[in-house]
Amino acid sequence: STPNFNLFNHKNFIDIREILWMPGRKKRPCQILIILRGAAGSGKSHLVQLIKRKESELGKASDIRILSIDDYFLTDDDDDEKSKKDVQKYLEEMLRHLKKTISDGLHNFIMIDAENCDLDFYMKFHQTGNQMGFSVYAIELFQKLEVCVQQCCRNVTTEQIQGGIDSLERNRIPSTHTLIMPLALYAE
Repeated sequence: STPNFNLFNHKNFIDIREILWMPGRKKRPCQILIILRGAAGSGKSHLVQLIKRKESELGKASDIRILSIDDYFLTDDDDDEKSKKDVQKYLEEMLRHLKKTISDGLHNFIMIDAENCDLDFYMKFHQTGNQMGFSVYAIELFQKLEVCVQQCCRNVTTEQIQGGIDSLERNRIPSTHTLIMPLALYAE
């Protein structure tokens, strides 16, 4: 199911075609960081793969780096539900990986695939990218609870997903930050 990308009167946005398709990609910034925001199961990882596929068609796949919260959950042997403390720990680790990835200079196109429903870590990722010379964009995915529950591949409760949806709706990104409207990727 295609998520809702409601801009909620956010005036600072661009269409994904301005970054990925010609002729816009010729004028795009050299270093791009895209931060995805959405509740568990909202379709962030699927969208990351759509972006990666399109970027690989027209660019170099080796330039792309995806930092995903799912990598931390999938490598953790504990099958119990993850606590908020675990998620915070994983996000801190992702932030360290982002700093290292940028410092290493091997990737010019980085995507952060994590819920980022509250603004704390979103702002940390954004600030890191900005301070290190990347043009930073955000994509916010809004999806119905029942769709998120059905699509979620992690051991997350319905209450946790609803909490993420509520937090995302309450904590919109600052109006000075640029949102990407990715609908064109779903039309292909």
